[in-house]
Amino acid sequence: MGAKAQLNVQEGVRSVHLSITGADGAQDLVILDLEFDGIESSLGAHQGEVGLPYTGVYSVSASLEGRPYHSQAGYIDMSLAADGSIEGTFSADLVEDPTAGTEQPFEILPSAEVRGLSGQFMGQWQLRCQSRLPGHRSFMLGGDYCDSLEF
Repeated sequence: MGAKAQLNVQEGVRSVHLSITGADGAQDLVILDLEFDGIESSLGAHQGEVGLPYTGVYSVSASLEGRPYHSQAGYIDMSLAADGSIEGTFSADLVEDPTAGTEQPFEILPSAEVRGLSGQFMGQWQLRCQSRLPGHRSFMLGGDYCDSLEF
């Protein structure tokens, strides 16, 4: 699967978020989400367990055949290089979102009914960096902080 990735960095925020997006055909979409403890730990090889979204571990979400899914178990094994390349493999047990097609919020819970999904990916990553506006609490894309980052 071809992949695009975005490394999200924000001045003053220690955690760095990586979102890897891959599409297979016109209807299916897979998004791998990873968190790193600081920009200095983002490059290189990474292996981690996949869990439920928003639990502090890696997670996977997908739209398969028009139905939304989220992960509850699995793994991601990937490498992020300074030259802008990314590659890896993943495997996830996916659970269909319980209120698909409605506006109702739902609680993300483990389920016995899972759909397995695995694959490999390669592609390019881009940096999305935000600096604080001088004298403000809000952020802007780019800026002095972002210009000083080195990989």
